[in-house]
Amino acid sequence: MADAKTVGKGRNRAGSAQEEAQDTSGHDVQKSEPAFEDLDDEDEIIDLGEEKDQVPAQMKKSLKGEQETELAFRIADRFISIQEVDGGYDYSVMGVDYKEIDGGVYDNPDVSIREALDVILTDLKENPFDNGTRGNIRHNDELIPIDYDGLMEKVEAANRIEPQEQGNVVENFKAKTNELFHEISEMNPAEIEETVKCHVQAQLDESGMDAEIVDVAVVGSRCRGLEQEGSDLDVVAELSTNEREDILFDTLNGDVLHIGGVKVDINPITAQRTGTLETYLPQVEDYLEGVREAREKEAVFISIRREQRHLRMWGLTFYPGKHSLNNPSVFCIIKSDNRE
Repeated sequence: MADAKTVGKGRNRAGSAQEEAQDTSGHDVQKSEPAFEDLDDEDEIIDLGEEKDQVPAQMKKSLKGEQETELAFRIADRFISIQEVDGGYDYSVMGVDYKEIDGGVYDNPDVSIREALDVILTDLKENPFDNGTRGNIRHNDELIPIDYDGLMEKVEAANRIEPQEQGNVVENFKAKTNELFHEISEMNPAEIEETVKCHVQAQLDESGMDAEIVDVAVVGSRCRGLEQEGSDLDVVAELSTNEREDILFDTLNGDVLHIGGVKVDINPITAQRTGTLETYLPQVEDYLEGVREAREKEAVFISIRREQRHLRMWGLTFYPGKHSLNNPSVFCIIKSDNRE
């Protein structure tokens, strides 16, 4: 077996089994040395000044945390993961929905994983406030350690939806729009969406914004045939960009688009903010279903008022039944004593 190495200012303590030392009483004492027979060749003895503090170098590194290979944290509305890879450290920044917003490789393997994390976090905080990657992170926000494996499981689950299933959400929504949409100047929803795409692209080119159109969809009351006189035409445009949504809105609606005399309101969304069309359109559907139900109830109330006015002419009183809002046929009529 190779002799143990000596590191630091301490003397070589592996050469003898015992060493004489002087205690405070002036008597010679025999001091036993720790046994190193079980150390492997690559183990290194670290002399920290006292024999009891000597530990193999591998243990010292572990105590210092230098053996960490993967970490995960939460900070404000972002999650950060980092892991050691060949040539450096791979990191990802996720939103509250656990979907990746940004990431890359910190290609300096000579620093520790925490040193690399500090650099990544500093760069993140130097982004403009409310940047697509930075989110709501402020300079005084601190990292909150979380379980790496637990975070990775949630990230995997958030991205587990199959592309075809994602597409079905948008396709089904647009199919229903085609059935219920009232054409404007003989233009169907697909033709309107293509017109809006051209308008959006022209606005992006003119502004010089770095953004790519993912898809657009007709939304709002018109997509379900619920529009009223004077209703605008609402269209949502999903964009791939780090620009803020409010800035995108001002840019896309600066030159107001009209189709067949109807004003078009373009609502831009991004994956890191409002979400994708796959996550946004179901919310639109729920909202419009509420609008439809409210319109039906309003129609029932109007019908009831008309019946009341009509029956009063005959000296009768109209009382809606218990479930009249859902079933307007349920009512009762009582002869009034006020008719002369």
